[in-house]
Amino acid sequence: MAVIRIESTGARSLWIFEFSRGVLSRVADRGFQAAWSPDGHELVYMNIDETIVRKKYDSSGPGEILSRVEGLGQLPMDWSPDGKFVAFTRHLGLSVLPLGGQDRAVRTIRQQAISPRFSPDGRWLAYASAESAGRDEVFVQGYPQDRTGWQVSNQGGDSPHWRRDGKELYYLAADGQLMAVTVKANAAGLDFDPPHALFPLPADGYSFDVAPDGQRILALLPPEGEKSGNELTVLTNWREGLK
Repeated sequence: MAVIRIESTGARSLWIFEFSRGVLSRVADRGFQAAWSPDGHELVYMNIDETIVRKKYDSSGPGEILSRVEGLGQLPMDWSPDGKFVAFTRHLGLSVLPLGGQDRAVRTIRQQAISPRFSPDGRWLAYASAESAGRDEVFVQGYPQDRTGWQVSNQGGDSPHWRRDGKELYYLAADGQLMAVTVKANAAGLDFDPPHALFPLPADGYSFDVAPDGQRILALLPPEGEKSGNELTVLTNWREGLK
């Protein structure tokens, strides 16, 4: 797991937390907002100087600078399953950066969109956008071709996450509820069941992640009795509590 640590001076740094050993290891002194490679060996992250860096998580070197875009808030969000693209949230919308070949130009896919997430098979891209609904809602569209898109959420939504088998999509609703949607493939593309609430989480689009099997939720929650905080909480066997 990649985490951002805020020092006493206010500076941000990028760390790796190993669940098996309970150990934090520093990756970059000035890095934040990282995306893991499909094999889990590398990270792409934004540096405080607005460079986009690719680096092996256990390397002590500075890493490879992939891109430098000043003043556009280019935040890496997800790495495509085939390892060829990284999707970003930017001030100008949702964009992708090719990682292979000579073409390293950032390409904007969707204006006024945020929080992109590739489906496990790489054929679909989930994101949040207020472009048509007047508030952030979760949508899914084809990738790389801009095929027919579908609105998934119905009461506001942000920060979509796919289950590893692609059969469920999670997102954070406007009221702070973690929502789940069953996804089914059909001849025309995808079908989505009505969203159903799982449990409340803080209304922060970057405050949770989902384990590949969908059985564990990693969330940034305030300590008990406090309104805010920065403790990480792993919710296990949460489906049993819904019975």
